[in-house]
Amino acid sequence: MSRSSQPKEPNFTPGPWEAQVSGGLPIGVWAGDEDGGRYVCPPNDMSPENTRLADLHLIAAAPELYAALTAADMALGYIIEDAINRLTTDSPMLLIDVRKLDGVVEILRTALAKARGEG
Repeated sequence: MSRSSQPKEPNFTPGPWEAQVSGGLPIGVWAGDEDGGRYVCPPNDMSPENTRLADLHLIAAAPELYAALTAADMALGYIIEDAINRLTTDSPMLLIDVRKLDGVVEILRTALAKARGEG
C-alpha cells in the first residue's frame, strides 16, 4: 500500500462549527461567527432531548473530525510506505506488521469518502 494522493477538497461548510444550546435545549449547529454565518443543522425534534444534544455536539465536531481523519490517513500512509521500504532495504523484520494497518486505513478512507459524498 502506498500513501494516498492529495486529499480531495470537501464541499461542506468550513469549520469551526459550534453547537448552539439555549436553556439546556439544542438549537442547532452554527457555522461562522457573530458577524456572519448560518445554521448548518437543526436538531431533530423527534429524538429524545439527550440524544438531540449528543447529536448536536457530534455534528458540530464534524469539520475537526474530518481534518483529524485526513491527517491520520496521511500519517499512516507515510508509516506504511516507510515500513515497506525498510522491509525491502534494511531488514526482513519490522517492529509493526503493516498489514494490520490496512483495515484501519480502509476505515479512515471509507469515512472520508462518505463525508465528501463519495460513499
